[in-house]
Amino acid sequence: MVSSIQPDLSITQISTPSQHQGMGSIVFDGGTAFRVWAPFAKKIHVAFYADENQADNKPT
Repeated sequence: MVSSIQPDLSITQISTPSQHQGMGSIVFDGGTAFRVWAPFAKKIHVAFYADENQADNKPT
């Protein structure tokens, strides 16, 4: 059986483009932006770690 997943077109579009370009984590003065391309995702999770060695453990 083949099924097709349609994107949720009810998501609000931002009319003003971001001044921070790129994908992934984008660090800038005053913060960090997280951007992913996942048109069919129902959820996106971001895990924060206290340091790079903690990646083998649970996120904070």
